[in-house]
Amino acid sequence: MNYFIRTFTLSLLASLLFTMTACDDAVIGDDDMMEVEEEEESMTAIVWSGDTVTFEKLDGTDPTLEENQDRITDDVWITRGTAGGQIYNAVTEENSDKDGSPSGTLWAVGTTAELSSLEFAPFRQTVEKPKDAIGIDLVMIITGASENIAIDIKFTSWSQGNANGGGFAYERSTN
Repeated sequence: MNYFIRTFTLSLLASLLFTMTACDDAVIGDDDMMEVEEEEESMTAIVWSGDTVTFEKLDGTDPTLEENQDRITDDVWITRGTAGGQIYNAVTEENSDKDGSPSGTLWAVGTTAELSSLEFAPFRQTVEKPKDAIGIDLVMIITGASENIAIDIKFTSWSQGNANGGGFAYERSTN
């Protein structure tokens, strides 16, 4: 195994990982102010720095079949539907959710060598338009497992259009 552990600070995002306190029966009027603090959480991640592998899903192929899913861990299988859209996690999702897919992951522009300075967000928030992410260095953090895993990833193709689409390819680091 070629990996090392690196500690980094992951800024929690208000839309996903923001902690709010519940106020039972509270009414906040115009003159009242509610203060919410953004918190930072220190996390440990295993950085996969092994060989680079290429994954490709061709246009029109069934995303439910194993050969059309990048089964990175037992909890994260990346694929994309035939109608296009964005990537999703076939373990926990039947199709993509523009705001949160792929579930169990967070993304940042950069490389694992820059891990401590990266800001993570859901895939779509990070890349804005997936077709524009081709050739850009990204880091995907697999979250929710017993350990967080950081993976370097770079998209090499992204099919456009909704009819018989869904193709994409990337290179990523391995364990």
